Amino acid sequence: MKVRRVSFLGVRTGTFDRVTAFVRDVPGMKPSHVEDGWAIFPLELGRRDFLEIYGRANRDERMFPRGSECPTAALMTVRPE
Repeated sequence: MKVRRVSFLGVRTGTFDRVTAFVRDVPGMKPSHVEDGWAIFPLELGRRDFLEIYGRANRDERMFPRGSECPTAALMTVRPE
């Protein structure tokens, strides 16, 4: 298997507003969706590639299993020929 790129990065933070503003203002990323405690920033490498910021109150256990505080990542891979 060969890793082509990071296709998803999810980060939970206690400073949601500050982190979202940083991602928007410093590298200039434009969010495609923002609601209370959840922001999605599309990545330019693929149609389904995203950086997502989650506030502490967001409890989507598909992304962050109960008790997890670590970033979540997904990799785009290909099988070697």
